[in-house]
Amino acid sequence: MWSQKADMGDRHTLTWRFMPALWAEAFAERPDEPLPIWASKNVFLDRRVTTRPGYYDPNEFPWTWEFQEILRTRQFEGQPVRQVTVMKSSVAGFTEAALNAVRFAARHDPQNVIFAIDSRTEAGNVNEIRLQPTLRRLGEQIFTDDDDDASKFLLKLRRMLIYFFGSYSAGAFANKMAELVIADELEEHGQPTHDTSNIENLRSRIKSAERGLLVLLSKPKMTNGPIDAEHKKGSTHVPEIACPHCGEFQQLEQDNMKFDHCKNLIGEWDFERVLKETYFECVHCNKPIEEKFKRQMNKRENRRWRRTNMQSEPGHISMQISDFLSYLISWGDLAIKYIRSKGDHVARQGYRNHHEGLPYEIRETKTEAGDILALRGDYKLGTLPWMPDAIILGADVGLEYVKWTVTAIRRANNNEAAVIDYGKDLHPDDILELIRTKRYACKIKDPEGNEKLEYLQITIGGIDAKYRKDDVTRTCLNSQRKLFPTAGINADLAVRSISFNSKPPHPPWFGVIVYVDRDAKHELYTDRISGWSCYLQDPLRTPPNIGRLSFFSEINEAVHWPFVNEHTQEHLIELPTAHAAKQFVWKRKGPNHWPDATKVALVLWRYLTRNDPVTAKPSPP
Repeated sequence: MWSQKADMGDRHTLTWRFMPALWAEAFAERPDEPLPIWASKNVFLDRRVTTRPGYYDPNEFPWTWEFQEILRTRQFEGQPVRQVTVMKSSVAGFTEAALNAVRFAARHDPQNVIFAIDSRTEAGNVNEIRLQPTLRRLGEQIFTDDDDDASKFLLKLRRMLIYFFGSYSAGAFANKMAELVIADELEEHGQPTHDTSNIENLRSRIKSAERGLLVLLSKPKMTNGPIDAEHKKGSTHVPEIACPHCGEFQQLEQDNMKFDHCKNLIGEWDFERVLKETYFECVHCNKPIEEKFKRQMNKRENRRWRRTNMQSEPGHISMQISDFLSYLISWGDLAIKYIRSKGDHVARQGYRNHHEGLPYEIRETKTEAGDILALRGDYKLGTLPWMPDAIILGADVGLEYVKWTVTAIRRANNNEAAVIDYGKDLHPDDILELIRTKRYACKIKDPEGNEKLEYLQITIGGIDAKYRKDDVTRTCLNSQRKLFPTAGINADLAVRSISFNSKPPHPPWFGVIVYVDRDAKHELYTDRISGWSCYLQDPLRTPPNIGRLSFFSEINEAVHWPFVNEHTQEHLIELPTAHAAKQFVWKRKGPNHWPDATKVALVLWRYLTRNDPVTAKPSPP
């Protein structure tokens, strides 16, 4: 009994012996110095972390300075910050900068931390290799006396917990609250099935914290991907440097990287020159900004972050950084990587993501309402602008309706075309009645030069046979060779762009006009509409090598909105990683029946004149 009391006394003595140190630590003031400076005095990085072991050097990654200060103070430019998003290149140094904030918190500003990264293995490595050794060098008082409290995925420090996650499910974050949440390599995080997004799961961990801060870091992948979408919501600050010649600020961008002069006499790249002579051209004075000025430009007095989004979410600072101002890769090396990525969409995307720190954009183009209005001709709806070689009706059949257009076409002016009429009926038989009864007025001059009106009937028609095939076939058979079914197919299934497939049970003259849908859409949207719209608005452009498509003069968005709007629903989308033959595809975003009807009319003209040398080789306008 006596020995037990003595043992208890020893414990009390031991406890009281450490109390002054614990009190001193608990009530010590936080150092009032920038986090990068604090890290340069307290954070020692060994060879497992860097090829240059030693204390953290803030001058090697100068663009992380403001970021680290946000993590320390929870403020930027005097305003409170709740989220900071960094869309970064490969060697920007922001992950180590974020870990500096964790180290500082462990030593001077205790708070629970969640560090999430794309894999469980990497999460453990960040803890055991990059963080724990640096924390132990800060002083033994940080860790508890229990060695088991330093595990692979959880650090139990004296006054805080640090969680490391690499598996992304709602359960991973459940019941774990923190003041600082860091998600690194966000773009690689898996999305839980039947759950809210990882970002929302992480954000929910700080909702009750007075000083809660969500930090999102990642190299981007595609436009509107996770990091790009979050970046757009924030302030979208961009890095700018002062030109060493004129002193004007600007962002270094790929378009201003100059290396085209580094070729030999036969136009081949001289990579030795590329390595040595690549430079950026100042957007203000046009003088060369050489790489020797990089350290000068990276000094705090010669650089700045410029905000570009004035309508950002409150308290959300977002930044984007490239490798152009990094000391770990030269401009010449970057130029060679860029040159060698030409023609390789995977390599080009990798360059844009890893070195420019920008998302790879899937280009998407579409016809705008303004393009249709720009093509208004000098004729009224239901009349002809000139004497045509053919008047062709095209129809698109739906389950409960048939939408149609009538297009006049002539060989002159590279097969010029004009939409002269459109409408909507219920049955394919209604289209046959139109062909039999409709007449369109055309002004002509008699031999004496007197102007008069001549009424012309529809020459031929085509109906898309995707729906109500039996009705379409029956109507076409009854048309006395005035109406034919048509079918647009994928290029992979076609031997030629347009062909005639006869149907054995029917008369020899009857069949389906089959065409490559992609080619037909290119002609309608890219060449006849968008191409001519651009040319008419800028005559200095080269005109398209096919005739324009005109619309009646009174067309407008108010009265003819459904008709105009349907012409904007086909989008041409680039698939950068697809085979060259399939790199551009058309995607329908909404109803497009009337333009499909015009497409059918143009296809029918191509089919009728397929052996016509005038049509095969158009003359310039």
